[in-house]
Amino acid sequence: MSSEVQVACGPGGNGGTGGTGGTGGTGGTGGTGHGRPTGWLVAASLAVVGVAGCTSTSPAPPATPRAVATYTDPSAYRIGESRLRQLVDGLDPTSPQRVILADRRVTRAELDQAFAAYRGCVEAAGLRLTSSAWDPVTNTQRILTYAPQGAGTPTTGPTGGTAEDTCDEEYWFPVSAIYAADTPPHLSPDLAEAVVSCMRGRGYDVRRSTSFGDVVGAVGGHAAGRRVEAGRACLSAVLPRLYPDLPYYPQP
Repeated sequence: MSSEVQVACGPGGNGGTGGTGGTGGTGGTGGTGHGRPTGWLVAASLAVVGVAGCTSTSPAPPATPRAVATYTDPSAYRIGESRLRQLVDGLDPTSPQRVILADRRVTRAELDQAFAAYRGCVEAAGLRLTSSAWDPVTNTQRILTYAPQGAGTPTTGPTGGTAEDTCDEEYWFPVSAIYAADTPPHLSPDLAEAVVSCMRGRGYDVRRSTSFGDVVGAVGGHAAGRRVEAGRACLSAVLPRLYPDLPYYPQP
């Protein structure tokens, strides 16, 4: 008999129930932790023993390992030349994005131009943008939410998808994604000041920081551990206070 499972038989006893596998911990943005299930080992051992009318006793399964929070700088997702060529080739021949991407880069002025066309498209389809604020954590992408302009207004585009999807494909993607990946992220000044103060209150020696990567001590665009957790906790604490009108609060 395996030393992992001791089986004590008694008159009319009921068979023991195998342990339950550990539940995976949830990591921060950028990764999900996974628990290491151990209960199935106990259940399998009991099945092999196959003793009727017995109860089982076994050591408690080890605790699920704590998920490690990780951070990766958005620049890690920069679109390479070959992929960029594929995206441009996949655009409609008359797409206005082809003009913007002719030099394989997107400026802020070009992004604003694309957004104006995108906004006009969704409004023409019967929607209104209820939020189009810049994300204060990166300042490289917009936080977009929609609402129908009137009850019963259709929101389906000519291709069968939703109006926002149709307009997105025509005017907004991939130019918005390329801009976000190629532009160095930076915290809005008031947010940077509040987050740095919060981190110092948690015992971290954080000097003047302009990006979340600076705050969590990223090296080569990557960081992991409790400092990343603390940075996200500080964002969660100060974002609602500084930006109460945002529909949701992004986490890097």
